[in-house]
Amino acid sequence: MDSQPSNSAVQAPVASPACPDDASLTAMAEGELPAGLFETVCDHVEWCSACQARLALMAESGPGSTRPWAGIAETALDTARREIDSQAAVPPAPEPCASHENLAGPVLKTPCQLGPYEVSELIGHGGMGEVYRARHNRLNRPVALKVIRGRRQADPAAHERFLREMAVAGQLDHPNLVRAHDAWEADGCLYFIMEWIDGNTLRQEFRPGGRRAVRDLLDCMEQACAGLDHLHRLGFVHCDLKPSNLMRQPDGTVKLIDIGLARAPQAAVTGGTPGYMAPEQAEETGTVDARADIFALGRLLGFLVRRAETASATPSERQCLDRLTAMAGRMTEAEPDRRYQAIADVALDIRRAAKALARGSSARTGWLAWGAFATVAAAGILLWIGTGRNDVREPDGGLKAPVHEMLMATIPAGEFQMGAVAGDPNALPDESPARHVAFRQPFAMGVNEVTVAQFKEFVDATGYRTDAEISGKGGWKAGIATSYGERSPEYSWRNPGYPLADNLPVTMVSHNDAVAFCAWLSKRDGKSYRLPTEAEWEYACRAGTTAIYPYPEDKRSDYSWNGYVIGENLSPRPVGSRRSNAWMLNDMMGNVREWCADWYDAKGYQTPFEKAPLGPERGAQRVVRGGCFIDKDRKLRSSNRNFNPPDQVLNNNGFRVAVGPLD
Repeated sequence: MDSQPSNSAVQAPVASPACPDDASLTAMAEGELPAGLFETVCDHVEWCSACQARLALMAESGPGSTRPWAGIAETALDTARREIDSQAAVPPAPEPCASHENLAGPVLKTPCQLGPYEVSELIGHGGMGEVYRARHNRLNRPVALKVIRGRRQADPAAHERFLREMAVAGQLDHPNLVRAHDAWEADGCLYFIMEWIDGNTLRQEFRPGGRRAVRDLLDCMEQACAGLDHLHRLGFVHCDLKPSNLMRQPDGTVKLIDIGLARAPQAAVTGGTPGYMAPEQAEETGTVDARADIFALGRLLGFLVRRAETASATPSERQCLDRLTAMAGRMTEAEPDRRYQAIADVALDIRRAAKALARGSSARTGWLAWGAFATVAAAGILLWIGTGRNDVREPDGGLKAPVHEMLMATIPAGEFQMGAVAGDPNALPDESPARHVAFRQPFAMGVNEVTVAQFKEFVDATGYRTDAEISGKGGWKAGIATSYGERSPEYSWRNPGYPLADNLPVTMVSHNDAVAFCAWLSKRDGKSYRLPTEAEWEYACRAGTTAIYPYPEDKRSDYSWNGYVIGENLSPRPVGSRRSNAWMLNDMMGNVREWCADWYDAKGYQTPFEKAPLGPERGAQRVVRGGCFIDKDRKLRSSNRNFNPPDQVLNNNGFRVAVGPLD
């Protein structure tokens, strides 16, 4: 719950474009404004440069602001640059920048050249640093370039924090954390280079009146938890979580972008954002652990809940918001021992809230949209099929992320037309003739593609070696227009040619590898897991739709991570990053293609389904379904068929599991 102000004399700022008075700014800086007023003042300060300058002057007038310049040891910059794996020589320690006479203004006069980077414009700044849009001249790659803010140039504490941020950033490689590329010093300016991130901060995304859906809130929280969990596992605490320090990209990916205060647990912390700092962080000792981040994340959750759309919220959405409000209260308890004790605990409850919301939504859409399927859809579309080991704990007492659980969706009994839709200009001969398919009993399919974490558990438990590893030839890394861009013995599921993360779909696995995973999972859980048949896959993909695409064409990128949106990012997204279909399945189109159980036959549809529900008895190729991250329209159709030899290994191929009756 948000704390009440300790200074009742503080007046609310006037609700107008006018700047807040000094008392309100001071109260905000000291954490003495209640939540509603705190957010109001923060929203104003976010865009008002005058108020940002006033706050900076207030901070500089405090104790310790007149310490003399102490310089930076060469080893400090050397350490930072080694963490970012730069190969150039270490420059001398920077001196205070004499060329910048107006230290109250921007450090760089753009456009300008800084080392190998062409700097074009200032795009943002905080109390300590300035961030510029830039481009690497030779690589022609857009980057974000960060320097110490002008008035902090002669502050040794600012330089110490900046170097620490460089060193920490260099160790991070996770989809939900900003990545660092380089660190250097030129023309008296210490700077480091980060990946360029298009998108908005969560403060901008969840602006007043923005009408953000509850599912957006849950998605942002789950990704924030994933990034924080990775940071904590590396031995760091973030110490400065707030809405403006997380960015959401157009593809839905959320990244933590400012780690300037990150440090080891129990280390002293000076600084942070009032209102988001845990009580122990605001104390003189300033010693913190991961629970300080949980406090700040709770304040962030409260912010998102207040900005979520409520006017048209359904009963299940209101229940979800109530549940999240209670979570925020527990996360922001004054005593650290009364909070959640690990980010994994928070993430688990966020997933539970998302499941409860999905159950409520699926029940409604089942009755409204599918008529004959309503009884099955409303009866409980989501099933947890696991091992009963949900409470495995880490040494610190926090819950271990439940990577062993397989979230399944019940696919209702019913019938559909399998194959090319009449009038489809991209239809291929092997999709015809369209045939009638009926499923007399429901079955289940994985909500998500099998993840790296789930496959790793299988490998760790069995010592299994994949086809790519055994062959010595490795797998194929996809290019912008082909699955066969580059092959290397180094490529396998452990190194698919892009940065690995637990929540990505596993790739570089053959059909044989997928079958072996299903056999292990079946033995472990006592259930008959398998790959879905081609007919099951298309039926589940369509989820009651009869058009060429399984989603509205103008909304394809909401449902599909595909060739229209990837840009230079030739890799999949974390599972579930896109909207699910009507039967709660994620990434049925886009992300990665998926192995099916059937042998491929170009003339297979000429055989009635009733005579061959499992496909041909033999063949040379196995069916692969669903588009992937490099695919565009033709391969994003529900009826599109792909195929590969069962031992083929590609980094745009994965799989999902099925369980239940086979008609």
